[in-house]
Amino acid sequence: MFDQLVILAGGIGERLKPITNTIPKPLVKVGKRSIIEQIIKDASESGIKSILILAGYLGELIEKECSYWSQKYDVYINFEKTPAEYLSGKRVYLARKYLRGDIVFSYGDNYVQQDYIELYKFYRNYKTLLLSVGCFPREGKSGNLFVKNDLLISYKDQSSSAQLTDVGLLCINNKEIANSKELINEKFEDWFFRKVSRNRILTNELPYFTLTNKQTLDIANKSFKEKLTLFIDRDGTINKLAPKGNFITTIDELQFDENALRFLKEINEYIERIIIVTNQAWVENESDYLQYEKLKLFVEEKFEQVGVDVFTYSCFDSFHKSSDFRKPKPGMLVDAIRDHKVIRKKSILLGDQTTDLVAAENLRIKSIRTCYNQWDYSTINKCVSILLKEF
Repeated sequence: MFDQLVILAGGIGERLKPITNTIPKPLVKVGKRSIIEQIIKDASESGIKSILILAGYLGELIEKECSYWSQKYDVYINFEKTPAEYLSGKRVYLARKYLRGDIVFSYGDNYVQQDYIELYKFYRNYKTLLLSVGCFPREGKSGNLFVKNDLLISYKDQSSSAQLTDVGLLCINNKEIANSKELINEKFEDWFFRKVSRNRILTNELPYFTLTNKQTLDIANKSFKEKLTLFIDRDGTINKLAPKGNFITTIDELQFDENALRFLKEINEYIERIIIVTNQAWVENESDYLQYEKLKLFVEEKFEQVGVDVFTYSCFDSFHKSSDFRKPKPGMLVDAIRDHKVIRKKSILLGDQTTDLVAAENLRIKSIRTCYNQWDYSTINKCVSILLKEF
């Protein structure tokens, strides 16, 4: 695991004023916690135990919280404050004596849904290189990372044709920074991405959240304040599985678990939405698709009795076709999370097959094996309670 997380938390937050007149951006709350606390929580849960916070503007307010975060999340936190006008590169260079081993840098005003364990494995594969995480640009915004085969081709401040956006999570060894005096006169990310020939990019397809302005703060707050998203497999979970080698292709063949539907209705106050994710390899032509649409609408109407919004994501790829969407691959889950700006840690997947559970594991989503007429209501209730408490 990374030896250290360094959080760049020195910006003034001009576009978030008047909120940032009295509080630094990293301390602005999204849901129950400030965004910097959520970053620290995620890092601790992944095994990172040493954190360095580089603050500037109103940094003393961040420093007051460090002891509390350190005890709550069982991490060692070192804090360094420099004048608000310093560029992030200068903050990093002046703190170089506190840097340790393999480091992941995070922007203190961004929340990226990245698993640090996965990130570290990717980084270790390219041990002599620099590594950063790139996300798809937000709607209406441009990217700044041109990437080919995981390699950074070029970096620009903004470009409408760039595929990805730098969201932080810059991975580097402290030795790369020790003698880099040029950092004093530039932003850390500009210095980092100038080393183009050595830079690998890990693409993260999940939505990220930033506190750039009031609009992006509202988007983040909406997602963090939402209730749970429940992903549910269809055949074998909510309705009876077809005999081996067959498919459910007509409404008459659907046999619902009515007890499960009643249970979902009982806990609907904790559920934001239900998303059905289902492999349906029998759909091969337009006639099949029209028949499937009838099934889909019927199932969604059945779920309306639960009292929450219901959406369906389906994969028609065959068993023999390489597909990023057919479970156990997580493609359907990724699309749903992006479309609805879901916080993946606030979601649960219920399914009867190993392929369902593996799809969830690929995204580090909690999952529960649950079969038609054999729902484990106690475990589901317990999981719902834990997630709601965490967020």
